[in-house]
Amino acid sequence: MSKIKKRILVTGGTGFLGKNLVPKLAQKFESVTVIAQERERNIFSGLDNVRILIGDIKNEGFLQRALKKKDICFHLASFKRNFKYHTENPGKVFWENEEISHSFFKSVFESSLKNLIVMGSAAVYAPKDSFISESDPLNLESQDAYALSKISAENGARVLSYSRPDMSIVLVRSDNFYGEKDNFGPEAQVLPSLIRKSIEDEEIVVWGSGRQKRTFIFVEDVCDALIRLGKLKKGFYVFNISTGEKTDFKKIIKIIKKIVKGNKKVIFDTSKPEGASCRLVSAEKIKKELKWKPKYNLEKGLEKAIRYYLENKN
Repeated sequence: MSKIKKRILVTGGTGFLGKNLVPKLAQKFESVTVIAQERERNIFSGLDNVRILIGDIKNEGFLQRALKKKDICFHLASFKRNFKYHTENPGKVFWENEEISHSFFKSVFESSLKNLIVMGSAAVYAPKDSFISESDPLNLESQDAYALSKISAENGARVLSYSRPDMSIVLVRSDNFYGEKDNFGPEAQVLPSLIRKSIEDEEIVVWGSGRQKRTFIFVEDVCDALIRLGKLKKGFYVFNISTGEKTDFKKIIKIIKKIVKGNKKVIFDTSKPEGASCRLVSAEKIKKELKWKPKYNLEKGLEKAIRYYLENKN
């Protein structure tokens, strides 16, 4: 099958999402360029149409050169760790992301780029006891520095749309995603951390009551949605990406125990902050307008993530 003659740029392409997205883009498009650091030079060495561009995402001159003659940019780059790190290092998290956003959006403004997909987060939303849609208010008083940095990035994207009405700019508010090629180490997000601790000889401690209501999405579904969003014509768009499948951490642990055939004791540490008590992300808009739907429910996704961990942990 012939590939689409579009030149793609990916920022943050060597992170968890990028490692899953770039091979899909390479299958579909003629040319894919990934911004990376020197130590990541060989990360996509098996993909002939993927070019690694070594440089600093915060350097405007470098970004302007990277954006030259590109048709579509998937902006995935951000400074993100886990909830514990964000709680203990709010300044570091916020200002690192502010520097990335400032350089990036200014560089896009001065480029000839036509299609931009900005990877955001559903963490930007104000608390709500039911499913959150794209029209719901943002949490401008959040104490989560990562969420505030994402709101700031959204403002950058919106101002860019005023300045560049010739562009298609898609703002993505993604659910927490998990799956293959994730970081399962000490700084892992909640689901890969629970997977590792359920399998290895580690104590399972969950911050909070375990009753926090959440929706999650498997990384492969996120990639498929992003590629579809890259086809939109000029305009400014906001889309949630989610399964819309409600769960809580107690239910997640139960599913993981079932899959790994384990029965380890779980400690719910209610002395620790647990984040929003409810963050349920609706995917009705993207399902209706783009006819997209996820392939994986939570149990099917966890099965695949656990299998990946078992096959690659050494």
